[in-house]
Amino acid sequence: MAQIGNSNTPNMGSDARSIDITATEQVETFTVYVIQVTMGECFWTVKHRYSEFHELHEKLVSDKKVEKSALPPKKLIGNTSKSFIQKRKQELAVYLQKLMERYDPLPSHLSRFLEFDIYVSILVEL
Repeated sequence: MAQIGNSNTPNMGSDARSIDITATEQVETFTVYVIQVTMGECFWTVKHRYSEFHELHEKLVSDKKVEKSALPPKKLIGNTSKSFIQKRKQELAVYLQKLMERYDPLPSHLSRFLEFDIYVSILVEL
């Protein structure tokens, strides 16, 4: 589920874009990462679990957009501890920030992952 809104950041120009993982949520047996995408004065949030980051990464690797080692590794044991989740949240945020800085326009897989296809058209209508 995503949300859309206006930020109160007056210094950001209409072309400014940024990304951050603002929170995590426990859903059943897995963690969901809450990602805030900002375009100029507007922002939206999307939620993804690590397996979806992994799927995105595999697509970007196959398209030769990123190195295989760029994504924080999968961990099977101890992946629900608070310290591990916090560390992974920070590492995934850096991963997304590097992708946003590197590409303009964004690769189509990343654009869909961040739901640009949905929210940019809504922003145009606003």
